[in-house]
Amino acid sequence: MKQVLIITFNTLLLFSCFAICIYFYGIKTLPSIYEPINPWGFPKAEAHKVFFKDGLYKFGLIDKDGMRINEKIQYDGDKHIIITGGSNTFGYLLSDNETIDYLIDRESDLTAFNPYIFAYPGWGLNNILAFFENKNIKDKVTEQEGLFIYQHIHDHFARFCGADSYFNWNQGISPVYEIKNKKLIRNGFFKDKFKFHLFLFKRGLRNLFQIEMENNLEVKKEDANKDVKYGDCFRTYVEGIKRLEKLYLSLYPKGKFYVVKIYERDNEYESQMLKHLSKVLIKNKIKFIDSYDFLSKDLTSINHQELFDESGHVNATYYKKFLPMYREIIMSY
Repeated sequence: MKQVLIITFNTLLLFSCFAICIYFYGIKTLPSIYEPINPWGFPKAEAHKVFFKDGLYKFGLIDKDGMRINEKIQYDGDKHIIITGGSNTFGYLLSDNETIDYLIDRESDLTAFNPYIFAYPGWGLNNILAFFENKNIKDKVTEQEGLFIYQHIHDHFARFCGADSYFNWNQGISPVYEIKNKKLIRNGFFKDKFKFHLFLFKRGLRNLFQIEMENNLEVKKEDANKDVKYGDCFRTYVEGIKRLEKLYLSLYPKGKFYVVKIYERDNEYESQMLKHLSKVLIKNKIKFIDSYDFLSKDLTSINHQELFDESGHVNATYYKKFLPMYREIIMSY
């Protein structure tokens, strides 16, 4: 019996040492990019290097919070149009005269609206929500009337829920939102959660043995036919959108809030999820616009490369093609 206990103890000790080594190997292989020095995770408070496509890579103009500064915007209207999202909203790899705020600013029938972009590459709804919870945007957006557009992409689910693919490059430096006692709360950063440390262990295994690991995302296909639909992540995500709308309207009671789905080539499951998201938001009286519905010609005839670059981000053609959609939303005010 004693010998069995010794063997068991040594086996557990060996396994623990192996697991710890794998864990730290996972940490070692993770690139160091961001530091958590603000409540919304990233970017850093000081100017951050951003790349634009003007023949050569260069430093882009951004403010102390990492928000892009487009000096070509005139800001001579009496209403606002706030657009928030990730890299596509930010205008990653787009020049200043290709971004959605510039195109809106140049429309002769939209001169009453001053466009403001609050976005950063890699942001999800969690970063956006934490940003608006901690920043007084009325210092910048002084117009009392206008609209707010949250630009949704399917990957925002992964960022909001904490998927391994997201952890690979952001190091878990994003806020965690959870529902506790039927209330949405912000509960630290992913980097401090078990989910992220499990990811580090899996990353170590994957890199050491060159094996593929499944994404740790709480959106499961087998939940698709259940009443709860897609699990805790989906419900929390919807509550996050509702919180964002409430925050905006508390600052601008005369405003209108929209969720716009950026056009993507969704698979069947993602399309089902999007349909359910639209139904839930509409049920909660949140205006939801699917950009897919605004293309006049058959989408099957569109080459994906017409709208996106090799990195998967929207190119200069995208916003020009969808500008009529934004005009229709703004003119509805």
